[in-house]
Amino acid sequence: QRHRRGLIFFFPCIPGSGKSTLCSSIKPEILQKKMNELNMGDNNKEDTFKTSPEQSDRTLVIRNGDEVKGKYWRLVEEEKVKNPSSIYIADKNVPPVSWSDVATICSKINGVCVPVIPSGPVMSTTTVTYYEEKENGFRVE
Repeated sequence: QRHRRGLIFFFPCIPGSGKSTLCSSIKPEILQKKMNELNMGDNNKEDTFKTSPEQSDRTLVIRNGDEVKGKYWRLVEEEKVKNPSSIYIADKNVPPVSWSDVATICSKINGVCVPVIPSGPVMSTTTVTYYEEKENGFRVE
């Protein structure tokens, strides 16, 4: 079954960057409306398909890592597979060793992973590496 591309917003491991404050201040109805308006490859010629308005809305999920018992990324994967078009905000610091988990989940659902990187003093003491998409998967640079 074809679906609209979903998103996973994640926070590279930058303690004290205000991720929980940011996540708790999100107005779901505003973000969801704006994200539903975005074209994220949904209307590409080879990707065109018709859905009803109810099916085309992207569900917003904000999952706080401190509230999850067990494996956080396993839960994220289960939820994204059930609803691949969702907008998923992972309120959890993601260490570099787990970036491949995020990339794997996005690859399985044909989604987009978006790192949220703060500006300002936090970044003056932080080095960020990234994943680059290749034909056969992701690799770290």
